[in-house]
Amino acid sequence: MKKTFIYSSIVVLLAAAACNKVDDTVSEEPIRFAFATDATRALVENVTGLQAQTLQVYDDMGGDAYYINDKVTYEGVIWNFVSGRAYTWKTGNHKFFAYTDGAGAFADNKLTVTKTLTAAEADQVDLLYSDIVAKTKGTESITQAVTIPMNHLFSAMSIMVKNAAGKAVTVNKVTLPAILNQGTVTVDFSGNATAVTYGTPTASDAFASGVSNVELAVGKLTDAVAKGEATDATSCYWLVWPQTIAAGALTVAIDYKINGKAYTSEVKLPAAETQWKAGYKYLYTLNINPHDIRLEFTVTKWLANEGTNIIVE
Repeated sequence: MKKTFIYSSIVVLLAAAACNKVDDTVSEEPIRFAFATDATRALVENVTGLQAQTLQVYDDMGGDAYYINDKVTYEGVIWNFVSGRAYTWKTGNHKFFAYTDGAGAFADNKLTVTKTLTAAEADQVDLLYSDIVAKTKGTESITQAVTIPMNHLFSAMSIMVKNAAGKAVTVNKVTLPAILNQGTVTVDFSGNATAVTYGTPTASDAFASGVSNVELAVGKLTDAVAKGEATDATSCYWLVWPQTIAAGALTVAIDYKINGKAYTSEVKLPAAETQWKAGYKYLYTLNINPHDIRLEFTVTKWLANEGTNIIVE
């Protein structure tokens, strides 16, 4: 798999057209925001998912207080400051950064997020943080865009069960593996580049399967976490903490019937490079065949469809 850093979205701060007169301290050019990105569930994967979030934005010019310390929300066609203020470009060094509002505690230019990730919708909120982008304003007009990449704090995981038997299949029960689901991460914006430090996740049993006596038509899938029919193109992903997974450490037990005949199987989930990484999605598909279960494992970038496939017989 190509190891590249993936940006989930792009935040663009747009300066308005230059005014006729430019003051050498403060111009009349407002700093505006436009957000563009390419959501499943609570995952932010497109502009609609991003627009559902409120973002906390800062502009640190090195003084005792931030020049911008405000929230922005999407209102119809534009992003507006919640305070209603208009911020104009000031001469000097600007340091922009942002994160999902309410993500955690912020102090001394550091964001600390402590969260338990369960299957509850209230916990399944995709939290974003930005790179730091510096911009220097002189006496010239600023008309170019300032681009701030946004990144995901979490990984995403999906366990799907598919009827590949060519016959009637009933999935009676799925028992999911214990997953470390309580974690803490610190995002440090105090330097010239964002520094992210993850603690070791603790606790377990993040998800319990809702699958019970699900009738699967040939070629159909069901989400092993929340019962619901899906297709290959609509796999249901769940946010999980980035963590190291020992090969074969996660096991899924499944009770099912093919044409009324009962089977019980245990499938060990492989690990991708022994780690679930922030900004990546991990799809485990249990294909029920006439005589066994074939595990297909796919790792994809958050926005891309291409990935690494591993077939386990």
